[in-house]
Amino acid sequence: MKKINLSLITLMSVTLFFFYGCDSESLTVPQEELNIELLEKTEIAAKGNMPSVNGQGTVILADVSGGTFNRRFAFHANTMPDGSVSGKAVVTYIGGEGKIMYDIDCLTVDGNTAKLSGVVTSSTTNTANVGQGIRFMVKDNGEGKNADPDQISFIYISSLTCNDAGGLPLNDIDGGNIQVKN
Repeated sequence: MKKINLSLITLMSVTLFFFYGCDSESLTVPQEELNIELLEKTEIAAKGNMPSVNGQGTVILADVSGGTFNRRFAFHANTMPDGSVSGKAVVTYIGGEGKIMYDIDCLTVDGNTAKLSGVVTSSTTNTANVGQGIRFMVKDNGEGKNADPDQISFIYISSLTCNDAGGLPLNDIDGGNIQVKN
């Protein structure tokens, strides 16, 4: 009769105990946690696509001396699932004379028009404006060569937010695109 190695039997016993012991371990998630997770997913799905806006381009404007000046802009703002708004904007004066950056924290969309507001976060033209409230408005006039140019207002230093009534004068953009999604 062959001798069976005691170490081999011990190893086999431990292995079987390990696998059968893990098989009976409970790995279930409490029903309360499943219900909360399902409710959160349902609320987000019910909200569907949230309003957002983005754009970039150039605005060519007349100055008081009869000449023109250019401003380059870029911005984006998204409504988050909790209803808050997160976004950024930057305006650069062509020729590098200045750059102003903004955080956007308010967005309202009505059809193809959006009103935005936020706070100046940096400015190379007037550092006294840092921390001041701003607001501006954009209009998405569609796509393609037959569409009217998209429009943007000046960015105004203001204590008003995007929720306040009233519009702002709009300027046609020269190149670029604005997308408003409701």
